[in-house]
Amino acid sequence: MLSGHNIVYFGPEKWDGLWRNRHWLMSLFARRNAVLYVEPQLSLRRTLAEWRRGGRVALAPWRWQPTTHIQAGLHVYHPPPFAPKTKLPALGPITGTLRRGLLRSAARRLGLQDPIVWISRPDLAATAGILNPRLTIYHVVDEYSGYPGKSEAERARQRAAELPVLRKADLVIVSSRALLEAKRPHNPRTFLVPNGVNLAGYQRQIERGAPDPPELAAIPRPRLGMIGLIGSTIDFDLLETAARAQPAWSLVMVGAPGPKGVGERWSRLLGYANLHYLGQAPAERVPEFVCGFDVGLIPYAQTGHRPFINPLKLYDYLAAGIPVASVDLPSLDGFRHVVHVGDGPAGYVAAIEAALADRGAARAAERRRLAAENSWERRVEAAAQVIENALAVERAPQEGGRTVELGLESTQGPLA
Repeated sequence: MLSGHNIVYFGPEKWDGLWRNRHWLMSLFARRNAVLYVEPQLSLRRTLAEWRRGGRVALAPWRWQPTTHIQAGLHVYHPPPFAPKTKLPALGPITGTLRRGLLRSAARRLGLQDPIVWISRPDLAATAGILNPRLTIYHVVDEYSGYPGKSEAERARQRAAELPVLRKADLVIVSSRALLEAKRPHNPRTFLVPNGVNLAGYQRQIERGAPDPPELAAIPRPRLGMIGLIGSTIDFDLLETAARAQPAWSLVMVGAPGPKGVGERWSRLLGYANLHYLGQAPAERVPEFVCGFDVGLIPYAQTGHRPFINPLKLYDYLAAGIPVASVDLPSLDGFRHVVHVGDGPAGYVAAIEAALADRGAARAAERRRLAAENSWERRVEAAAQVIENALAVERAPQEGGRTVELGLESTQGPLA
């Protein structure tokens, strides 16, 4: 396990939101390292819009609190709202200089010298560089250019912007084999660390034999549940078809609606009497809800983003021991014997029916066994091994003008 290092993670979203792989990785690394999660800086337009809406934007410098303590070893940095990003020539250089100075100052106060820096988006590379990182990791969890709603020109620009970041990173860590195949040609130091699961949370829930949470108790069975972001990557047609096909089925959604592309389709789905939306659950309560489902749903839409997904929800469903109904994804390889797959409305309804019939203690135990092999603790150990090997290369002596590479041979290629 990596120990005694300083880690700074530049995140694409605020810490206090839907929990994703970065939250679990940084929370676990913080047990033995000093970790700072840097929230994204808002643009001038976004800052003014939130302020006008009465959002929590402390534009006055004396009201700004730069860091929040989350747990032992982990702090979150909140960028200054009075120094937003802007392309205005008279203002941009001033706010940029102020932002850089304030971030350096916060890192110094926390004693985060020579950090290992993680970036989660190409546009964060320049900001991350101001901390003089000893190691830069580019963490790729999606094919960002494949998101729905983008023009071909936008996709091309996004791919072009990512290339220099891929090539210059000391390490690239990806979350799926499809991403590994796509990114490794641009950087041989690309490694696979898939998503994982909060295994201890599910074990506690199962061992206690706890009753359903109050939010679920009144919802009739069978409950077909989905956790996670309710956004443009979800195939709402599949969910609508399931709601219509069997009015006795209860579709339960736990998560936050995304900011784009869900308005009309989501509103239509909410109109079904057997659709139950429970809002977003805190990370520590997710096992309560998932253990109350009869089937876990993975209904991604057919987009350029879909082949690269490694769904967090898959591991949660398996840890609860419940059957899974999913659209076809490359990342299901290795799990297909415990997942029911169907594409298109009729195929997905058939997958749900097959999942509902897939009961029994032995099958539940098999699913939980698979989940145990994919805990977040194991993922952190895999990431730590990759980082330690890279640091060994950095510390290696120079021979004839070239660095002697130590320990990388054993970790080249995919790491599960």
